[in-house]
Amino acid sequence: MPESTEEEFNTLPEEDMEEINRILLQLNSAVKNSQLYPVEDPRLRESSARLLTILDKQIEKRGKISLRFAKKQVVFDGVPLDEVSGAVSGFVEACLGNRVQGVTFSKGLSADELAQFIRIITASPEELGDSGGVQTMLASRGVSNISIEVLNASEETAGTTDSLERKLAREVYKRAISQIKTAMESVKAGEAIGNVRELKEVVEDMTDSL
Repeated sequence: MPESTEEEFNTLPEEDMEEINRILLQLNSAVKNSQLYPVEDPRLRESSARLLTILDKQIEKRGKISLRFAKKQVVFDGVPLDEVSGAVSGFVEACLGNRVQGVTFSKGLSADELAQFIRIITASPEELGDSGGVQTMLASRGVSNISIEVLNASEETAGTTDSLERKLAREVYKRAISQIKTAMESVKAGEAIGNVRELKEVVEDMTDSL
């Protein structure tokens, strides 16, 4: 019987690959929604429910789902996926920005645990620091079917050369979200958008950062 090659171990069936991509897209969507809407908004619960449906199928097949993040790549159960695209970058950046390098979803996962997880990884560094970090917050909110891998000190210091730019980029992103919220509220109220100048400035800042 011929030996299996390393390449054979590092591939996924096309059907599984499509589902993993859907999971990443839903995770990214959940992160974006959590930054636009309050925790109790029904849209967030619907997003978590959709994500849970897809996750459950793969968890049932594999027992658990493990994702690990590098700067430009996601690794699923040891299999490197394509380079991170803009469609999933928000989720990856939210994790890495709060020192989460890997996450594992286990059997028994609930929609509430997913919602809590998304809320925690999108929290500000100050809020996480006051609460004892991501792992402590997950435990305090009863999240037992999601475990995380935190960046260690050596991995953090390896990225210090661009840490300032990451911090500035994060601030620009937060400003952009705030300006968009304000503009949307004006549109919903049937009023003219009054923060056009601020919107232009934040777009220029985003371009400079890129």
